[in-house]
Amino acid sequence: MLEQLSQFFQSLVSSTQEADTEVTLELAAATLMCEVIRADDEIDGRELKALQQVLAQRFQLTPTQIDQLMALAQTRAEEAIDHYQFVKVVNDQCDNEEKVTLLESMWLMAYADGILDPEEELRIRRIADLLYVSHPDFMRAKHAAKQRLN
Repeated sequence: MLEQLSQFFQSLVSSTQEADTEVTLELAAATLMCEVIRADDEIDGRELKALQQVLAQRFQLTPTQIDQLMALAQTRAEEAIDHYQFVKVVNDQCDNEEKVTLLESMWLMAYADGILDPEEELRIRRIADLLYVSHPDFMRAKHAAKQRLN
């Protein structure tokens, strides 16, 4: 009995580690943007359209790949306990300017439905902190997103 329990927990640990290694930069970025979209507990079609446009511009993916990435990112965002696995990929692979660009994309998600919800802003702020982005750069990303929308 103890042996079976031990094997069960070993399989859980190894499957979790395998899932963590599958996180690409594209998936990490898309999942973090989905976290912003989900922050206000309402997923608006305009937000999903904005996500689709950002992914197309940033990652040079086909429409089919974008749809698959969005579906996977939404699932990962719903299942994630925290942001660590996604933030780690971004921190490991991106410099500060790339992180600011990602934050700008998150702001575009937050503004896409025409309403900046306080929960969306808080989520972006927390992610910015985890990405080690300074407050001035955080604000620069916010203003850049506003300018792109005007």
